[in-house]
Amino acid sequence: ELRYSFGDELKDADFTHALYVEDAKTVLDINGQKAKLKVESKIMREDLIVSKFTQSKEYLVKSIHLPFEIQRGSKQVPRVTYKAIDDSTFIYTVYREYENDYNFTFTGVIRLVGAKGTLKAEETYGDITLTQTDKDFMVLISICTRWKYDDTEKSALENMDGLQNNLSDMEKEHTRYWQSFFAKSS
Repeated sequence: ELRYSFGDELKDADFTHALYVEDAKTVLDINGQKAKLKVESKIMREDLIVSKFTQSKEYLVKSIHLPFEIQRGSKQVPRVTYKAIDDSTFIYTVYREYENDYNFTFTGVIRLVGAKGTLKAEETYGDITLTQTDKDFMVLISICTRWKYDDTEKSALENMDGLQNNLSDMEKEHTRYWQSFFAKSS
């Protein structure tokens, strides 16, 4: 879960949040009197979320909050570590203990494209304060689990580099897949 904080220009703004099933995406439109923000999000493949932000002016998105709370079936709040790799790449690794001595670990990578930030980490959450944003920027999120990878942090960073380098091809693949899917179901 990511929670975004917006600037005062969007306070009390009207918004719509739509799901476009045929395109497998969501679009959030926030329309304030002084500013506008559009966020288009797609889940590409099983391990990448792409959110494209279009702002009427820079710095409308102030921060990204990453909370981790007690989950169903868990004994406690998960143990989370946060790291800033640089001012556009942040990783978090979550260790959860479940009933029946089952433990689960996953690592998420957040990559800012067209934006920069700083990380503040606490025990149960992390905050990425955006220090620079272009009018148009992206937030890429990739997850690696222990189910697939022994070293989730290393694998998550490697996967993110590969995903980012092939983003245009992945978007085309995403579009083709969903067009084909709905053509078969029509």
